[in-house]
Amino acid sequence: MQLYIADAFTKICPDGTAIGGDVCLDDVTVECEPLRGEGGKVADIETWRAGFLRAPSEPSTGWQPARWVSDPLFPMAPFRVVHRDYQPVWINVRIPRGVAGEFRGVCRVRARGQEPVEVPVTLRAWGFDLPERETLHNFFDFAIGDYSGGFQRLYGPVDGAGFPAFRRFMRYLRDHGINGLFYNHPLVSSGLLTYDEVDGHFRADLRRIGPVLDLLRELGFAFNHWPAPVWPTHQIFFDIYTTFAPFRELGADVYADPRFNRALLEVGEALAKAVEHEGFAYLYDEPHLPWHGDQLAALSREFRARCPRSRQMTAIGQPEMIARVLDEDLPVDIIVGHLSFYRPELHRRIVASGREFWWYTSNWPSSHLSFWLDEPMLHHRLLYWLTWRYGVPSFGYWNTSVWNYREYGYENVDTGRRLEWPYSNWNVTPTEAWGHGNADGQLLFPGPDGPVGTLRCEAIRHGVQDHAYLTLLSAAAEYNDACRGLERTVRRGIGTLQRPTRRPDTLAGLRERIGEALERVDAGR
Repeated sequence: MQLYIADAFTKICPDGTAIGGDVCLDDVTVECEPLRGEGGKVADIETWRAGFLRAPSEPSTGWQPARWVSDPLFPMAPFRVVHRDYQPVWINVRIPRGVAGEFRGVCRVRARGQEPVEVPVTLRAWGFDLPERETLHNFFDFAIGDYSGGFQRLYGPVDGAGFPAFRRFMRYLRDHGINGLFYNHPLVSSGLLTYDEVDGHFRADLRRIGPVLDLLRELGFAFNHWPAPVWPTHQIFFDIYTTFAPFRELGADVYADPRFNRALLEVGEALAKAVEHEGFAYLYDEPHLPWHGDQLAALSREFRARCPRSRQMTAIGQPEMIARVLDEDLPVDIIVGHLSFYRPELHRRIVASGREFWWYTSNWPSSHLSFWLDEPMLHHRLLYWLTWRYGVPSFGYWNTSVWNYREYGYENVDTGRRLEWPYSNWNVTPTEAWGHGNADGQLLFPGPDGPVGTLRCEAIRHGVQDHAYLTLLSAAAEYNDACRGLERTVRRGIGTLQRPTRRPDTLAGLRERIGEALERVDAGR
């Protein structure tokens, strides 16, 4: 929920222009009391002040030109609102499980020299609980290496001074329903995973990764990706995966080198066997050229022979490469297709083969549906509705923390209304290497000692909760005629991947109807 604090003296003229007054709102505070429900139950409230980022224009996206966009969420503190301006305040409400009925409370807005304003808040808790575990697997990433995120340069080594910050980032992601280990950055990009070559074989040293693995188990991540993937571009591969930096001197010939491929397989084998029952073997990323397919085939077959219990996963954008995997019956258990190239016939063929089909979005989103700063929050949430509509059990995005700057000093926040370092130089401008939308791959930002959350992450958490609603509706539709009819209505209302709804009130109305239907079903049991 958002609350907007605007200059009370601003007037809108008939021609649409704004005339600001001479008085600003100073020392503005927002205090929300806990909401109280039936039987003395209390729902806690968190308030956050939304900051602004300057989103440069990006002609290739078709979105509007450079402008200020609210996204980062800062702890509540007194703030100032100048004339012709506004200040969003984000409010989270955490309602206890097993509680139904109305919750009521008040948010009070105060400013120096102004009369306090009380904003009543009323929420209704449905008579059912969402599942405690997410109904949708997800696979995002959290960048560690200096090339892509600079985490260790900011906070220190992951197995040393940087570990407390790493733990805070992981907990933040987990709280928002995000599993942040798509490309396995915390292990192969951090220097924690090492190996020695002895008599032509590569022996992995896993001792330094223990605390990281223990943290991930503690947080209860649904799954993680363990072996290092092979990136088709060797320059990026070596920049990101520092574990294999000794092979950099081979240049573009590295993938044809038997010694390098043996290192990949033997290090991956040691890691997979250490956590075989917990993880997935992610062997290749977006193969699209014929020789990529040749290497994927060789690696997947050899890895299956070495680790027959490990499930293999490959993200593939091009439909033709997916067809090759199926035609050659490669031992790839999970095929992850890109939203932009979704083909229903391939989806059906993958499932018929006994494999799983997942999908992801990245630098080039389908129908402009991704997590870019340029997009409305509706898009971030709608992705989860579409994932349910198409029956896809898992959804991914390429990164959460590719902050993509080597040096600091980029003034990205208006000094007249925002903070000094570290908030003044977050560079959300896309680079040639990292995509085509502002803040692509940046779902949260680095604060002094841990994460600064974002409105986009809040939209993702809502999307995760929406998916739970929809999953419960599908389960009820199997035996309840009213829910079966509503499920068909919801599918039509969402639209398709190519033509999804663009109306927030559509999703809000459908969610309300789903809640009412599920409450009736629960009451009738």
